[in-house]
Parts: sequence; structure tokens; C-alpha cells
Amino acid sequence: MDQIMNKGMGMSKRIALGLVFVGLLSGALVAHGQSFPNKPITLVVPTTAGGTTDAIGRNVANKMATALGQAIVIQNRAGAGGAIGSAFVAKQPADGYTLLTITGANAVKFHMEPALAPNPIADLSAIGMVAKSSYVITANAAAPYNSIPELIEYARKNPGKVNYASAGNGSGGHLVMAMLAARSRVNLTHVAYQGAPQLMPDLMSGRVDIYADTAVGALPNLSSGKVKALAVTGAKRLSTLPAVPTVTEALPEFVFEIWYAIAGPKGLDPVVANKLNAAVEAALNDPSVKSWLASQSFDPVHATVEQTEKFVKADFVAMDQVASQAGLKP
Repeated sequence: MDQIMNKGMGMSKRIALGLVFVGLLSGALVAHGQSFPNKPITLVVPTTAGGTTDAIGRNVANKMATALGQAIVIQNRAGAGGAIGSAFVAKQPADGYTLLTITGANAVKFHMEPALAPNPIADLSAIGMVAKSSYVITANAAAPYNSIPELIEYARKNPGKVNYASAGNGSGGHLVMAMLAARSRVNLTHVAYQGAPQLMPDLMSGRVDIYADTAVGALPNLSSGKVKALAVTGAKRLSTLPAVPTVTEALPEFVFEIWYAIAGPKGLDPVVANKLNAAVEAALNDPSVKSWLASQSFDPVHATVEQTEKFVKADFVAMDQVASQAGLKP
């Protein structure tokens, strides 16, 4: 009887100690969330300095730092189509002090090279949306079509004769045109370049026919008169190109948008995630950030942590289908 009582007391003691440990751990997590941030934060941009992703990261981080009362240091970790920087962040402690600028390219890269790129759903924690915009499907000014319906009709009558340039396999421009070809059931030939600076002279001279460019990249090229806009790929027309129709006006439900968001390593404390989300919102509400985004043809996107997670998951599924259509999956 004494042995039974001693065993029972021993078990009760272990349970009590376990509860104390859980309580201490929970208290530590709560304390971390309440004191966050108490040191500088690093925002990893998985591209080289000077590009759109870098510029968005810097503009938003500057105002996030003001809202949080801590410095945010930009760290460019380019390479492998964004996979290097993304994989680095995915391996960091989930404490909120290492963040990442993510785009739809993260999902595409994972579908292309799952062994190299982190899974944006399983390996990262969504924090907040930043902005979105459209691609502009442009063509050489002398091309015999001025709209998406005319392009589709021409491609059907001239199978294999229409080609399109991209800044590389898996780039946004590649995916837009692969998706358009699949939805409209036409044969378009892909010509991959190393980047936009390399392909643009060939588009302007007519060596290649079409290029789906970012809105901010397309605007100066359109003003040259050597390139024309056929359509924009977003859900609505761009304020900077109000006369250019959307693709969805010709092909219902065709929407392909460029988007940017902030994320961190998987397992981020919800209290910390919400604090960071509030800082993103503060940045998006800043007049200077609003003005800059508008000048780059971007619309700010206000979203909670949960709404951002839902969006990223939906885009992950959509990009799986697009990557298949483009023949990019291993």
C-alpha cells in the first residue's frame, strides 16, 4: 500500500513539475511577445539591390522601423531566383528578428526546384501583404495585332509563328504568356533571355514579338513608340494605363498579378506576427509610401496575418497549375 501511495505521489510530482515547466515556457513566450522588438530586425531581400523587390522592401521597412521603434536592416541575399535568401530565412529562429520579402516567385521556384527552394506554406510564416500590380503584355509596335483577341486570332491562323520573350525560365513574363497560351489554346514559342535589358532591343526591333513586362518596366518603353500595350493582366485596369484593357475582358477569369508580402520563419509567435503586421499596415498608411507605390503602378494591399496566409496558400495552388502549363515542374 505504501509503495502504491509513493508511486502515486511520484507521478503527481512529475505532473506538477511538468505543469510548472509548461507555465514557465508559456510565460517566456508571452514575455517575448510583449517585449518584442528589443533589438534591430533584419529584412532579407532575395534579389540584388536596385530592383523593384529591393525598393519595395526598403520603402516599407523604413516606415515599419518607425512604427516598431527599432531599426530594420536590409540584407540582400540574391541567387537561384530568390531561393538562396528565402532558404536562409526559413532556417532562422522564429523570433521575428529575421524577415523576408516574398512574392509569387517563391511558390514558382518551389514548384520548379523543391530540393532547393523553401515551401512558402510549410517553411515560412506569412505576416502581411504589401502591394500588388499587373504585368503589361506588350508587342512590337509593327505587330499585326493590337489586342488580345487579335493576337489569339493571328496565332491560330499562323501556328508556331508568334514568339514571346521572357527574362528567363520561370520568370513572371514566362508564366503570364504560358498561361495565356494554355487558356486560349494557341501555340506561342518561348524565347528565354538572361534579363529584360537583353531582350528589350530585340522586342523593339521586331526580332521577338511579345513580352509581358512589369508595369513599372513597361511605361518608359511604351513612351518610346517602338512598343505597344495589348493588355494588362490584373483584375482591373491600371491608373497609369487607363486605356489599356485587362486580359480578363477578353478571357474571363484570367488574372495574373505581381504581389509582394512580408514573411518570417515558420512557427512565428502570433503576438509577434500581429505586431509586425501592424507595422506593415502603418507603413502602407504613410503618405510617402502611398505616393511611391502609386508612382510605380502598385496598389497597397491591407490584410491581416490570417488573410495574408489565405492569399499565399491560394497563390501557391494556382502557381502549381501555371508551372505545369509552362513545363517547369521536374
